[in-house]
Amino acid sequence: MPATVLERYPIDVDRREQLPDILRVVTEDEQRYAVKRTTISLPHVWFIHKMLKYAQKQGFTRCSKLLMTKKKSPGVVYGGNVYYASEWIDGQPANFASAEHVAQTAYALAQFHEATRGFTSEKFVPEDAFDLLEMTKQRNRDLRQLLYRAEAMKDKDEFDQLFVSLKSALQDDAAESLQLLQQNECAAFLSHDKTHPGICHLDVIPGNCLYAPDHNVHLIDFELSTFAPRVLDMAHLLRRSLQVNNWSGDIAYACFLHFDTVKSIPKVEYRLVEALLKFPYRAWRLAHTRYNFFKDPAQIDDLLAYADQEARRQSFLKSFTAQVRSLSVGDD
Repeated sequence: MPATVLERYPIDVDRREQLPDILRVVTEDEQRYAVKRTTISLPHVWFIHKMLKYAQKQGFTRCSKLLMTKKKSPGVVYGGNVYYASEWIDGQPANFASAEHVAQTAYALAQFHEATRGFTSEKFVPEDAFDLLEMTKQRNRDLRQLLYRAEAMKDKDEFDQLFVSLKSALQDDAAESLQLLQQNECAAFLSHDKTHPGICHLDVIPGNCLYAPDHNVHLIDFELSTFAPRVLDMAHLLRRSLQVNNWSGDIAYACFLHFDTVKSIPKVEYRLVEALLKFPYRAWRLAHTRYNFFKDPAQIDDLLAYADQEARRQSFLKSFTAQVRSLSVGDD
């Protein structure tokens, strides 16, 4: 971290500690900040700053504010790179195997989404993420191409063989996901939600959801955040927590309950979550990374874990589908 970057901020640095991806800075009066070099633009940093200020004005406090420079900017451009600093939050990465941590994460995400409704930005707006159907179509096409590439390989390794063996189940799940998203009520809900949208975090991983000593989860790292239906954050949290809990329905209950506490979940939202969970995201992402970017021995273990959980996953999805269908029309 260039010293020049820190000099742009109105703080007196006492000590600094390099951590993975960030620099922790402690001032002479014991204030602490996280300083990060980012790949997003300065206008994008401004978007995040204004969005967080708006959310805080609406009462959302489970996040840290960005620190302004001496020239009243939320970021620094230096040496062709962009940096920003935010208040340090004490906490540990959320444990998605814990129902309590999942519940508090769900509550924070739901509150954030509602607190950002009404926010507007004139100078910079990231692309929204409301077209779930097109997103899933693209992933479906990519999945088919990846399977074709794996099948065409002459010397298949363990990953290739396992991936091809899962072909039928993967394609069936992807097709069912598309079928659900093509329902008229899903399109109508997303279209209406887009008229007064909230913002989703879209990077729901344990390291971005800090479980603090006050037993609340605080959100950090909003670089992927954009206007989107909250089912994306809901599905991201569910998928990751279900994987580490071997697709136990109890963890899903904790997630849904706390989203519903902030804003009631209508039947159509459950349908959208069902569609997103139905798509074989984990297997697709592993293959997409392996065949397009790099090979890693851990990918084989991860795909084996996906295959080992497949029976539990299908059992959960079957039960979830039945519960969604049992909801009355009035729940829409």
